[in-house]
Amino acid sequence: MKKLILIALLSTLFSTYSLSQDYALFIHGFEGSAESWINSGTPNDWKIANIIDDYVVVSYQTSELKTSTGQQQVISRIVSKMVQKDPTGSANWILVGHSMGGLVARAGYDKIKNNSSTQHFNIKAVITVGAPNQGARATAVSLEPVSGYKNVQPVLNTFVQRTTEPLGDVHQWVGSLTSLAAPDALSQLEKAPELIEDAINKIKYFENASVSNNIKDVIGVNGSLIQDINSGQFSEPSFKRSIIGAEKRFIIVRSANEILGNNSGNEYSTLQNFDDIRWFYKANANAWDTQQIMETILWQFNKAKESRRKRDRWNRGRTALDNIDNTWGIMIDSYKTEYTTIYTWDYVCSGTIFNPPIPPDPYSDPCWEQVPHNVSYDVPTKNDVIVGPDYAVWSPWQNPNDRNINWYYDDIPANGGYNHFELRRYKRAYEMPGVFNQGDLAPPMEQVADWLEFQVFN
Repeated sequence: MKKLILIALLSTLFSTYSLSQDYALFIHGFEGSAESWINSGTPNDWKIANIIDDYVVVSYQTSELKTSTGQQQVISRIVSKMVQKDPTGSANWILVGHSMGGLVARAGYDKIKNNSSTQHFNIKAVITVGAPNQGARATAVSLEPVSGYKNVQPVLNTFVQRTTEPLGDVHQWVGSLTSLAAPDALSQLEKAPELIEDAINKIKYFENASVSNNIKDVIGVNGSLIQDINSGQFSEPSFKRSIIGAEKRFIIVRSANEILGNNSGNEYSTLQNFDDIRWFYKANANAWDTQQIMETILWQFNKAKESRRKRDRWNRGRTALDNIDNTWGIMIDSYKTEYTTIYTWDYVCSGTIFNPPIPPDPYSDPCWEQVPHNVSYDVPTKNDVIVGPDYAVWSPWQNPNDRNINWYYDDIPANGGYNHFELRRYKRAYEMPGVFNQGDLAPPMEQVADWLEFQVFN
């Protein structure tokens, strides 16, 4: 009997004082699913690396967030997952939400800590990954006239027109020089209309889902969930972090590869193909320019005129491709206006002189002065496609550069960058020669893992 009592006492002691389990709950973003996080590899990689002991992934429908009742149902699902995994509430938890899921995590934390039946859950930290804590302006745009939405169809139409109009004028000189670019560069160029059409259809899918679910009224700049979060009434965890990645080049190309591609490991080759296409636009423009010069010299003015038209079409397409990030920034209403002052030589003397030429030495002519002009121009908030530092800050009054909360990651070194989806990864899914190898730890999620191990769970 004494032996049984001793065993019972030891069992009680071990159950009371055993080391707590460290669990993570992952929440996906807009139009995502549980597989969004699972396919990123991060949850299982964190478990293998002993950063966490185990994890659960929550799934929900974007439409559920339209109403407060639906939001509560999603949060109830979060609680149910936690209770199922941790019936006694003795584990350490972190909530990790990507994109819109970051906002769900913040709302969920508040509801859990203010409910008498769940407030005993030990949530050590909340991490938002690419979450628009100050609202996503991209939710308020539309590809067709819709009341209350910014119609960006004209911007898209202009881009499509400028990139597709020269495709029937491939110069034979360029076609014979494919060895100077990738072997399949010409075929990539010929596929451009199909690829653009496919991308547009994907954009329309997300745009239609945003409109039909009234997402701008939930997570737009003035959305109900954003207002609730920024009201100052929500409970906040002791440890919190907002993660955003810095983009370096061709955001939309890299992100489209993630959305449309079957294998994110193709991202680097996608960039190379895009560079090949840009090379062809430039090569065609130069080839037609050379031809029109030769035709002019031979007095073949009608032919020279047509060659100039073809040259200009290729140049317009090349410019559109070179400025694709600006176009994308305008299309998702994610850009900021920069103001600067430029100086020009202006003729300030009165009189009847029309468009007088600037003299060789304007400084010696009192009629010419360098006059300042205030100008403005739009710059896309490149960062992680949807979210810039000002949108990622945890609180509206917070300094975006405060790295105690808002972690803004640059890539290493300057090539590549982190797009909206890549931020979820614990390991690189592709190789960038001379920079990193496939399978290398990706700094953002790696550093978050370090933060969890050494500051939160210890």
